[in-house]
Amino acid sequence: MIQGAFFDEAPEQSGPRHEVPLARAADPVTSKVAAASMVEGAEHHRALILEALAFPSKPLTYWEIAERAGLEPVAVARRLASMIREGLIIRLDGKDGRPKAMRESPSGRPAFLHTRAGGS
Repeated sequence: MIQGAFFDEAPEQSGPRHEVPLARAADPVTSKVAAASMVEGAEHHRALILEALAFPSKPLTYWEIAERAGLEPVAVARRLASMIREGLIIRLDGKDGRPKAMRESPSGRPAFLHTRAGGS
C-alpha cells in the first residue's frame, strides 16, 4: 500500500510549504483541527523570524533570532530548515561559497549564523 493513501490530500496553498499532510485520513477530526492550527502557528512563527532578521547589525544564531522574535529557540530551529530551502534565509555554513560563520550558543556549543536572503 502506498503511504500517501493514509493521508488526506493537502489543502491548496500558495507556495511550497507543508508538503506533507499533518494528519492521516483515519485520524479523528480533533487531530485534523489541531494540524490545521499548527499551519497557522507556523506561518506566524515564520513572519516573526523574518522580522527578527529584517535589520540585524550582524548575522544571528537561532538562539539570537528566538530572543528577538520572542519565540522559544526550539520553535525557531524547527522553522529554519524550510525557510532556508525556500530561499528566505541564508545559513552561513560555507556550502554556497560564502564563508562559514558560527558563534557559541548559550549551551556552549557552536551555532551557525543566519541572515535574511537578499540582505533585506
